Amino acid sequence: MNDDNLVLASSNVQPAIITYNYEVVKKCVELKAQQYAGIIVTDDNLKQAKQDRANLASARVAIDEFRKAKKKEMSVNIDLMEKQCKELISIIEGVEKPLQAGIDVYDNEKREKRRQQALKFIQTTADSLGLRAEYASRLVVKDFYLNLTGTQKEVKEDINKEGLALKAEQDKHDADIQTIRTVVDSVNNSLSTKLDVEEFINVLKFYSVSEVVDNINKRAEQLKEAEKRAREEAERKAKEEEARRQKEAQNAFMKVATVAQAMQEMTFATPQQVASDVSVAQTMPGQIPQVQIPVPTFANQEKEEEKKEEMWLLSVSIRGTGDQLKMLNKFLLDNNIEYRRMNCVRE
Repeated sequence: MNDDNLVLASSNVQPAIITYNYEVVKKCVELKAQQYAGIIVTDDNLKQAKQDRANLASARVAIDEFRKAKKKEMSVNIDLMEKQCKELISIIEGVEKPLQAGIDVYDNEKREKRRQQALKFIQTTADSLGLRAEYASRLVVKDFYLNLTGTQKEVKEDINKEGLALKAEQDKHDADIQTIRTVVDSVNNSLSTKLDVEEFINVLKFYSVSEVVDNINKRAEQLKEAEKRAREEAERKAKEEEARRQKEAQNAFMKVATVAQAMQEMTFATPQQVASDVSVAQTMPGQIPQVQIPVPTFANQEKEEEKKEEMWLLSVSIRGTGDQLKMLNKFLLDNNIEYRRMNCVRE
């Protein structure tokens, strides 16, 4: 079928011509308009004014009816032509719509192929640049990638440009994290209470790295000051405790020294007397036996001719604090007094 036959061509179109007394009526109407321009109605001209008004109204109605009648007569051929054209359009649309549907199916399949190609380009770009998932997921298929008139070169160039921008962003983020780790490690070397590096890494999404570093340093200074005050308080308490312990130890030493001095100066009874007078208290298992030491009796002991000093064996049970026992041990060593520990039980 020749496509030229689908084009309507007019073979006989003549403009509509209507001849009527337009000029005559126009002059009459204009004359009446001039006659009544600025008129003032009075008793003398009221009757004539009403008559002229009725005549003008009748003329107006007649002119409008003439217009409608002539228009209807001239529209007969136009209405027929319009009806025929609409019929042709309806027939064409009946063929055009399914044809367009087939074209749409083909175009959509082609767009889907372009979308899959774009996804492959995106995956290749993400892998080659080493983008992590949170950055690679921001490479998306744009609408213009699916344009049937576009080229694959344009798509690749745009994806590569977006990938490089994301790579730069990822590298900067990694560098910022390393900066934070370095700063936190540095300040933690001087802190007992360590800062949590993850806490500062997590706020990078809200603040710049310089702001985070400033916050780290401020927190570190606050912790240093708090730890300094805590150390000073602990040292003060330790000094007070040491002074108290030394005072207690000194008092215990003085007591032990006094008793030991008295023991050195006294003359003990003979071993037989000690053995007969010493009684051992009943004890529970695991406890140190409590020895009842009799009050020493002073006697005149004859000295050997060689004036050799007699040696005595004294068994006692001593109860005291660790510091007191240390002081007693020091006294015995300083005075060359032999002793042997038999038992030691913590109460």
